[in-house]
Amino acid sequence: MKEKFDMSYFSDLKKDMEARWTILRKKDNGWAKRFLAGAELVCFPASILTLVLLLPAQITAIRCGWVCPVWAARTMEVLISAAVGYITNYFAIEMLFKPYEVKKWLFLWPQGLVPRNKKQIGEELGTQVAEKLLKPEEIAEKLCSMVTDILHNPGVTGKFIDSIQSLLSENMDKITAAIVPQIEKSIETELKKFLSPQKIITLWQDCFAPKLAEKENREFIAREIVNSLKQRAPELTNLLKDGLREYVRDYLSEKIPFGLGADTIADGLVAFINWPEIEKKLAEKIADPSVRNMIRDELATLADRINEWMQTPAGQEKIAEWTTSLHEKFQIWLNEYLENNLPGIARRLLTSYELWNWLENTMLPAAEPKIKEFIESQKDTIVQTLDIRNRVSQAIDRQDVREFHNMINSVAAEHLGAIQVLGFVLGAVIGAFQLLI
Repeated sequence: MKEKFDMSYFSDLKKDMEARWTILRKKDNGWAKRFLAGAELVCFPASILTLVLLLPAQITAIRCGWVCPVWAARTMEVLISAAVGYITNYFAIEMLFKPYEVKKWLFLWPQGLVPRNKKQIGEELGTQVAEKLLKPEEIAEKLCSMVTDILHNPGVTGKFIDSIQSLLSENMDKITAAIVPQIEKSIETELKKFLSPQKIITLWQDCFAPKLAEKENREFIAREIVNSLKQRAPELTNLLKDGLREYVRDYLSEKIPFGLGADTIADGLVAFINWPEIEKKLAEKIADPSVRNMIRDELATLADRINEWMQTPAGQEKIAEWTTSLHEKFQIWLNEYLENNLPGIARRLLTSYELWNWLENTMLPAAEPKIKEFIESQKDTIVQTLDIRNRVSQAIDRQDVREFHNMINSVAAEHLGAIQVLGFVLGAVIGAFQLLI
């Protein structure tokens, strides 16, 4: 199927002329820009008319032997030379971009230079940008410097701290809900390691039993026990008094029919005894060195019995029961404590001046060398991630040529138009110069 002629050339030409007319009408564009836009509006139709009408007319006149006035013939030669200069530059610029796609019916000019070599242009431009304009190493170095500057900027640091504090405060319930199980699990794991039956046995054998085996320690403990018992002599006396009353009452209740008068007799017997004297004698007896020595020796015996008991299955089973019970009670207490107190503790911590002052004046300065060292170590990764060469190449490869052409026109239309107008002027000058020769 034969390819149809692309009418978009005339549409683009119309848009270019309208753009020049808009530039000419706006007074704030500057006289130079408006002059070039007006010159294009004059030179382009003049060149087209010259080549389409005047050149054929001159050829026809020469063929037919018609004689034109000298001034008209010379003027026509200058206009033709100017038109050739303008149209040549116009097509040279157009050939950079158009046609955007391959046109089979254009044998000598099937596609514009830029779209035909877009891939190669992208690769070369990517290489040149990476090597001469946006060097990845310099960008990586700038990123390192930027991070360092941010760490030294009090305003940025203050905003960062405020943002973190606000974020943590707003999500405190969620944070505590997530942290409590983790704390419980961590503490429970360590507690199980520390309070295992074997740990308790080892702790007793390595720490408490050797200390208790030392005579000085047992002497100290026995002395403290004796002192405590002496201070509690009144309570011990009352226990003896109550015990004696109960014993006499129970004994008489069994011997006397129906226990008649047992309580009265027991109370009378207790009241008859001189209890202050008994309390005094009891305190003296407790303070006797023999009692202290007996307690001291009993402690040594007790330590040996405990060691033997811990080695028995019954003892180990009992210790295991104790540790299990202790774990359960501690877990219940820890859960209640964390749920009731952790949110308040966290809020007080987050709002405390000391924490954020420490973070700003101690933590960040201490972390700065590490952060800088980390960024420096990641320079190669940053360079590889930036990959400017391939990014530029791929961006140009994806770029639509029509959009690229429009972008160039929006930036450099004035200069491209100046090239075309300059072609018209130079063509006219050359034509005039030929006439003079």
